Amino acid sequence: VSFFFCVGRDHPVITFPAMALLYILAFCLASQAAGTCLPNGVAPERRKNLTKNGESFPVGVVLQPYRSAELANGIIDILISEVLGYNLQYDPHVPASSLEVIYAMIGCKTWYNRESPGCEERKQELHFVVESWHLLYPTTWEILRQSYPAEIPLSADMGYVGGTGQFISASVVEAAETRGLVLEYYKMYQFAKDQVLDVFDSIAVVNTTYFFQCRESRLNDNLTNFGYWKWTGDDSGV
Repeated sequence: VSFFFCVGRDHPVITFPAMALLYILAFCLASQAAGTCLPNGVAPERRKNLTKNGESFPVGVVLQPYRSAELANGIIDILISEVLGYNLQYDPHVPASSLEVIYAMIGCKTWYNRESPGCEERKQELHFVVESWHLLYPTTWEILRQSYPAEIPLSADMGYVGGTGQFISASVVEAAETRGLVLEYYKMYQFAKDQVLDVFDSIAVVNTTYFFQCRESRLNDNLTNFGYWKWTGDDSGV
């Protein structure tokens, strides 16, 4: 059985249970000793694998590539390994989005390959992921739910909601304001984009190793792009 731990789509707010877990993690990181975080945690040599049909294997984990997921995953890692006493194994592949995570939880062999996820050869070796945003892809989710009803993962609430977006750092805003510029162009009567170019870094400093090729990203997912086009009518952007 695989599990999604989902984030609600709203403004980022941490509820009391989630905040309590953050305190647990902070305490653990400050008091690590003897290979465990918790004072009475199960030591690495005493942890066990899962077993099914005579096969023994660790709990398989997919890690989402952003900070809040890493933090939440660190908490669950401690609970599974030191409280429940199970071994964990992290998949080395990085999902481009929560769309790939769906294929990973179903057990598709090459789930990280958007063009060919390998669902004709399925074996569930990955068992949970935190902060999944798979409900952003309702059409794909429903198709896979109907196609693989036995493998579709269970879904649980993370206990807090989140939001995604693009943001400009305060230092850039302040740098523009010192020159009398307002980056929200609609607040100015006259606005020329070349006036603000020098308050931003050059595109040449961007670390391109963080980029996915189009065929590897969700830009190559027809169902996702169709939903975007349906609601925005943006023919030029698709």
